[in-house]
Amino acid sequence: MSKSKADQARLMSKIEVKSKGECWPWKAYIGTWGYGSFWLNGKNLNSQRATYLLLVGDIGPGLVVCHKCDNPACCNPNHLFLGTPGDNVRDCQAKGRGKGHFQSNKHPKYSAKLSPDKVEAAKFLYINGAKQTEIAIFFGMHSSTISRAVRGEHWG
Repeated sequence: MSKSKADQARLMSKIEVKSKGECWPWKAYIGTWGYGSFWLNGKNLNSQRATYLLLVGDIGPGLVVCHKCDNPACCNPNHLFLGTPGDNVRDCQAKGRGKGHFQSNKHPKYSAKLSPDKVEAAKFLYINGAKQTEIAIFFGMHSSTISRAVRGEHWG
């Protein structure tokens, strides 16, 4: 894996560097799961993996880059550690982030884009004449997500 100074500089231009103990947020594109992405050596890597490779060291076969801080957008090398996928799942579950655990949006699926309160508000707006596309723009998501919510398809 090539680790040029140019690649390191390009990576660092996309990270907001703060103090050693703070999270260093990714400033470029953030995907659905909250991770940044970085093009390196012909591959699209998530931002913490690219950070680890360019600033810390190699990643052995079968290992993933995990977060001590549980912030997917964080690229602080001091917050990153290597583990197996199983280690990552156990860490996630131990911290209450695993499947079936309630998160800050009060929904057991931590990747849910809507909370029960937002679904209720979307249904209210829809019943009172707002178009699904308008509601989607208001909530900052795709209209298909709102459509399924107001129809009760995923939110019975």
